[in-house]
Amino acid sequence: MTSHHTEAKLPEILEDTLRLLAASMRHSAGQWMVPGWDGNCIHDVLQRAESALKARDAEIERLRGDAERYQWLCANYGETKLPCMLEPAIGDYIADGKASIDAAIDQARATGGETANG
Repeated sequence: MTSHHTEAKLPEILEDTLRLLAASMRHSAGQWMVPGWDGNCIHDVLQRAESALKARDAEIERLRGDAERYQWLCANYGETKLPCMLEPAIGDYIADGKASIDAAIDQARATGGETANG
């Protein structure tokens, strides 16, 4: 499986967030506070951020699997076999190679799935 660079993962983001919060905090009446926020608010914000980032990371992993399957198809069948299999669905000739396959799929998606044959 090919590794791809994505945005910072959850622990890095939370560590950065905590560092920013710590830099803006001040000590007041025996407690550390961010001016204008109560302690529950900070906790809630961090929990929502953690949930959102976990959901984003799960979506990235799901999409990565789709992309890797497509790349595998193009690498192994992009010359002749895959273009020929897609031509009836696309409704037009597709030249060999991933660039042509990508262009044909993008065109079909842009036209709402309308094919050259109607």
